[in-house]
Amino acid sequence: MGRGMAGRVREHMRRSMPTGEDWCRHHGGQQRGKVTLHLLLWILGVGLILLILITLGDRQAFDLRVARFLGDIENPALYRVMVVVSWFGWQPQVVLISVPLVVLLFARGLLPESAGLLRALLIGTPVYLLLALLGDRLRPYIMITAMPTYREIGGVSFPSGHVINYVLFCGFLAYLTYTLVRHPAARRALLAPTLALLALVGPSRAYLGQH
Repeated sequence: MGRGMAGRVREHMRRSMPTGEDWCRHHGGQQRGKVTLHLLLWILGVGLILLILITLGDRQAFDLRVARFLGDIENPALYRVMVVVSWFGWQPQVVLISVPLVVLLFARGLLPESAGLLRALLIGTPVYLLLALLGDRLRPYIMITAMPTYREIGGVSFPSGHVINYVLFCGFLAYLTYTLVRHPAARRALLAPTLALLALVGPSRAYLGQH
């Protein structure tokens, strides 16, 4: 009898918990998703064109100008903000933050979304290694010995592993938030920190003297 009651409770909980289809069914989220995907495709195209134009020129001269410009900015408050922004991209923070989010989506019945977020987390390193072979750019503190840096790390300066992982993981998380969360205030509250990390991670890596 006890097992029968437990089975009925589990069945009731399974039926009452919203599935991925329930979360994604609302028309507003579908429309936002379509508009966002089109916008992201345009941004990606423009970004690739700018990247090609930059790499066709004297890359070292460009890197030196940017590094010197950022090195002249001395602001303790800004420095602390940049350290915090980059903090989320180091280990073990990456695992401790990302894995529970993947599990949460899975538990909510959002299986494709959970799988997508997991893929975004896993493909960051292979993408970084591939682009690093093509980039072959020195770290700023190697080019300018007097330039302060937050932490000397190995590898090359382009691309930034932080930026790739933030764009893939935080970008997909922002997309899910934008399309799944129905309440506007809650949606904006959840989007604000994610978009802030996306906007600031690139400048933070350069300001800290590592890219």
